[in-house]
Amino acid sequence: LIKVCDDSSLPLCPVAVHPHTSLHSVLVMICQAMASALVWCLAARVPGIASMKVDRYTSTDAPPSFKAMTWNVLADGLHDDGFVAQPDGDFFSYKPKLWDDCVSLPPNETTSCMEEGHEGALAKVADFISDQEKFAKLVIIPLKKKIEQAFAEANVPKGCRDEKGVLRVYGVAMSQCIRADFEDNVINNVFSLAPSKKAVEKLKTVAGAEKCRDEVREGEDPWPAIERVSTDDTIMQFLMASAHKLAMKWDLNGAREKTNALLAWESTAREEQQEGFLPPSGKRGELIRKRILKEKPDILALQELDHYRFFQDQLSEHNYATTLPGKEVKYTLAIGCAEKNWKKTTDAEKESCRNERRFARASKFGSMTQTFNAEQKPCPGQTQCHDNDGVALFWNTRRFEAKEIQLLRYSEQLTQKSDDGVVGVLLKDLQQPKFCIWVFTAHLAAGDTKKDELERKKQVERFGPWARSLRNNTEKENNFDCEKVGLLLMMDGNSFPKFANDGFKEGNMYDALQFTNGVSNFEPEEADAEDGPKPDKRNDLPSALTVSVNKIRGVDTVQLQKIGEYQLDRIDYIAAAGGLMTPRVANGSLPRYSRDPQKRKEALNGILPSPENPSDHFPVVATVEWCDGEGCEVEEQSKKVCEAVNAKIDAKKQKPEDQCENTPVFEEEGTGKFVHIRFGKVFVLSNQMKETKQTSSAMKFSTGAEGVMFAPSRGHKNGCRW
Repeated sequence: LIKVCDDSSLPLCPVAVHPHTSLHSVLVMICQAMASALVWCLAARVPGIASMKVDRYTSTDAPPSFKAMTWNVLADGLHDDGFVAQPDGDFFSYKPKLWDDCVSLPPNETTSCMEEGHEGALAKVADFISDQEKFAKLVIIPLKKKIEQAFAEANVPKGCRDEKGVLRVYGVAMSQCIRADFEDNVINNVFSLAPSKKAVEKLKTVAGAEKCRDEVREGEDPWPAIERVSTDDTIMQFLMASAHKLAMKWDLNGAREKTNALLAWESTAREEQQEGFLPPSGKRGELIRKRILKEKPDILALQELDHYRFFQDQLSEHNYATTLPGKEVKYTLAIGCAEKNWKKTTDAEKESCRNERRFARASKFGSMTQTFNAEQKPCPGQTQCHDNDGVALFWNTRRFEAKEIQLLRYSEQLTQKSDDGVVGVLLKDLQQPKFCIWVFTAHLAAGDTKKDELERKKQVERFGPWARSLRNNTEKENNFDCEKVGLLLMMDGNSFPKFANDGFKEGNMYDALQFTNGVSNFEPEEADAEDGPKPDKRNDLPSALTVSVNKIRGVDTVQLQKIGEYQLDRIDYIAAAGGLMTPRVANGSLPRYSRDPQKRKEALNGILPSPENPSDHFPVVATVEWCDGEGCEVEEQSKKVCEAVNAKIDAKKQKPEDQCENTPVFEEEGTGKFVHIRFGKVFVLSNQMKETKQTSSAMKFSTGAEGVMFAPSRGHKNGCRW
């Protein structure tokens, strides 16, 4: 059979079997393949057999498991933003005397202070990061206070105070001084240099903003005062003296050059769409491609992708598609509406761009990625050569066939701001074509505040019902002969599943995701710690956890407020519903770190990006199985739950779809708590109506008295629909 399958003309060969595939599924697959191969081999020898219609898929068993992978690959246009990267080898500390011991000394004593101690020593990246964090504490926090005081002394109205914009001006100035090795000519004229002037010019827009104008008296101009605050020599001297002391210990320019070399793409999106393009050897695009091909996912989702054509071409050579079969078209910057400034695009053009459905990609029109890339690596002439970032899906055509592509924008109306969304693809499983999957990918808003989580929740509430309806309608109407339809969501959710930071107490983003989609996200093999030390402001995070991000920004960023901003978190998702089991991530595929201050060096020495992982996210790779066999049989207990729901529906003479999922059900015995069904079993909910791993022992259930309704405001679905 293997010899026969080496012939590429035979389309009926089995796909590689994954480790977690059940023995029964493997045997069924082998029998089907052998039967198909036998017919194929006999076709040339037995008259008439070639014209016979052979149905290979006579079994109603679910197809074998498949491999899913999601990865935020870090947009090329965003990589040069001060990330501390893990270098090849060790860091070299020039002056081991800790620079912060000298911070409080007068400038004329700085040099002698820093020269105390040994002449130099090897150091780990964790030591380098530790000093970046001290810089944030000892320099940036006082700097913010100095700026706030300067605003007050200049009588600048609060609506005109753009602290981040002012910090960016000083960040650009500091970056130029560091890169010039603190030459006197640069330090003395730093605000006259082109990059500083450009940063100040950007800040000028705040003076004309409506929020500022509302607080300014008629005829007054707040800009001169704002400009003085953003270019204050005294503030700049404080910042430069501190940065110089740090640079006397560490080779800041050398660290930046190593990071840039690690993350350099060395080709533009325009170059990549040219005929005969060859990827630069050993650069980031090739490293990411190699990692993907090493994992061999059947379904792949990428976020922050601003080199879409690169992967369309490079992955197509290995049987991956990102367009519908028979409708293959090569992506270009023109098709992706990236050649023209989004703000200068007409409404008609924007509508056309938003309605593009030929590619399994949702571009983020008007993205900062494209803006930053153009500033850092200017394009020749007046032609745009950089793309916007976005999210995209790819699939192995030997396992899946795409039938439909759909896209939803987060904003319902046209906007002048960056405009992104969610893309979904309906895939038919070639191992068993009666089984299909709606696959989606997204990239939610960033940030760890309550406001940020509410924005993510809003995004989920926008696309969640849409994704669920696509899945439900496909199965209900048997579209494309799909009798069983799963739902798979792979995304950078930018939020821990149990997010409760910044006083956030209501249903979080993941709660909203479960409510709208019924999905279950992967769980790490080793459970997160239940308690332990909480060393930072993120008290909602476990003291030890499996992570998908491990990153920090250092002094090379122009966003000074982000220096020392460390993120050790699990914010990437592979979540399933609609008959798909909870995805399983192999033990050890994602690192597990402690947040204990005594143990954090291990995590810091594993910081991202790194030569092995040239992104600020780890890829998440999971095995996904269909719910099939004994493990998925609906228990009698589950039927009792749904009987209670149906009784209420019948009593109120409502349509099942109106109240089936949203009706809360609780135990009449046992714990008396609310319950829900997951994969045929009944689980008890917490007092906050959240999932637990505790199964219910009750056999009697109730929907409560008339008028008592806890959902959907609590974001709960009982699971009866599935």
